[in-house]
Amino acid sequence: MPIAEVSPELAEGQPKNIAADPIELARELAKQFTETAAERDDQGATAWHERDLIRNSGLLRLIIPKSSGGFGSAWPTVMGVVRTIATADGSLAHVLGFHNLQLVTPHVIGSREQRNYYYEQTAKQNWFWGNAINPPQVSSIDPTRITGWKVVITPDGTDYRINGTNFYCSGATGSDILVISALKPGIDRLAESLVAGAIPTNREGVRLNNDWNNIGQRQTDSGSVTFENVLVRKNELFLDPGLFRSTFATLRSCIAQLTLTNVYLGLAEGAFWTAKRFEHTLTQPWQNSGIADVTQDPYIVRHFGEFWVSLRQRGF
Repeated sequence: MPIAEVSPELAEGQPKNIAADPIELARELAKQFTETAAERDDQGATAWHERDLIRNSGLLRLIIPKSSGGFGSAWPTVMGVVRTIATADGSLAHVLGFHNLQLVTPHVIGSREQRNYYYEQTAKQNWFWGNAINPPQVSSIDPTRITGWKVVITPDGTDYRINGTNFYCSGATGSDILVISALKPGIDRLAESLVAGAIPTNREGVRLNNDWNNIGQRQTDSGSVTFENVLVRKNELFLDPGLFRSTFATLRSCIAQLTLTNVYLGLAEGAFWTAKRFEHTLTQPWQNSGIADVTQDPYIVRHFGEFWVSLRQRGF
């Protein structure tokens, strides 16, 4: 699969106009990421340089409407970018995909004013969004009832305070804004207890624990985040319409699953092309096979054909 060379503008950290072809830009990034992806995944920790390349590329503004200063790309394009980057580096595709998921959260569960504010400020300040929202512990018999409170929210005058720890906080490290979730203590009805909002990552009392120690996808920065009496202003909570209060709000879960699906598909496509390069450059035919080139091996041809058809059936 041909991938363009990294442009001088991107390599030097200069923002690039992505409106013409964001997929081509994603290929430029993938070209650079693939050179160090395996080594970086082995090392873990945060991919600071690569995240800066994403930030400087302009892709953080891809889903933002043009009226708010973004590029106004459609979801198929956005997911295509995630999938393209995943062919080289699943972790960075995951981080970028979750950025989009958090960024549109005010749109699907917040007010019109919140949606416009966060779109406009993200476009203006080039914010990277991270995740600190968790599904609560619910009853296996009645999933509408809560059985455990990880992060609780309590009133503080006209504002609120949150305390506790959320896990699987993808992209939290290196982010500017965190989407958070918390529960009102003592209320066991999920729809009445769970709230979500957005706060600056550097707010006092927010601690990024950097304790992600996974097998694979090690640079998604998906460790835990602890909140120690962290202030959450009332206008930072998404209460209109809020979670579970509109059909439109249910789209957030769909976007989350679609994002991960495209990460998985991109990983599969990357594996296909990597295996193909390996076969063409490093593999020799079995000595008694009677063929001159490994690409003529009927078993290899069959496996590659089945792999390719499987990928095509799932979106390629």
